[in-house]
Amino acid sequence: MRTWLSAGFVITTVGFALMASLQSPTVVFAGAAALDLGNSVVGAVAGVLQIQHTPALSVDECPASRQPC
Repeated sequence: MRTWLSAGFVITTVGFALMASLQSPTVVFAGAAALDLGNSVVGAVAGVLQIQHTPALSVDECPASRQPC
């Protein structure tokens, strides 16, 4: 997970840098694509980590205020 998250942050940073350079439309569009790809990877990893750290409730553990469980 750490490798994917680090790669996503690096790709996102490269995308921001390319977009901020304002060299040519091709470079800016390539930066936008890199930003989108990196952000997708970071979002996917964040979602997986959030699911992994959310405890599962069994039917016996359901609080009465949150019916049905």
